[in-house]
Amino acid sequence: MSSIDVKQPIWMRITAYGFAAVLFASVAIGGIGLYRQSQESARSIQKELANDLEAIESDMNNQKRAASGLALAIAGEPDLAELITTDAREKIVARFAPSLDAVTAEGGLGLITFSNAEAKVVARVHTPDKFGDDLSERRKTVVSALKSGKLVAGTEPGRKSVSMFASAPVLKDGKTVGVVD
Repeated sequence: MSSIDVKQPIWMRITAYGFAAVLFASVAIGGIGLYRQSQESARSIQKELANDLEAIESDMNNQKRAASGLALAIAGEPDLAELITTDAREKIVARFAPSLDAVTAEGGLGLITFSNAEAKVVARVHTPDKFGDDLSERRKTVVSALKSGKLVAGTEPGRKSVSMFASAPVLKDGKTVGVVD
């Protein structure tokens, strides 16, 4: 009769195979879970970014509308065209400076600039001592409003920061003689 040598009991093999199966299943489930969690985190971040972007764009559009309304209202003043064409800086500042604090506090609009047809600053209500500079290189909304004779609003670099601007043409006899910005 032949002899059988048992080198490893069957229970050890079953235990090892079972352990390997459990380990494989755990790694697979953990990997899938980690992958799904990563996807959900990325999706959640994208959703939050989209919501934040929407809020920022909405605020920017509201500022454009407010700036546009103010610029159009000021540009429609009956004698403003004459004040701009005669470079009556002191009269312009005296007329609009008293309301600047209220406009800034209530509307968040702190800059009011008047430019002539050559895009040279006639007056700045917010900084009356700064005038005469040429806006044609840096302020595209001003140049566009002067050329088109229509309101132009957009985002542009200001002297100190990027801001929302609205440039409304000041008309005299159908001709653009300046811009309120």
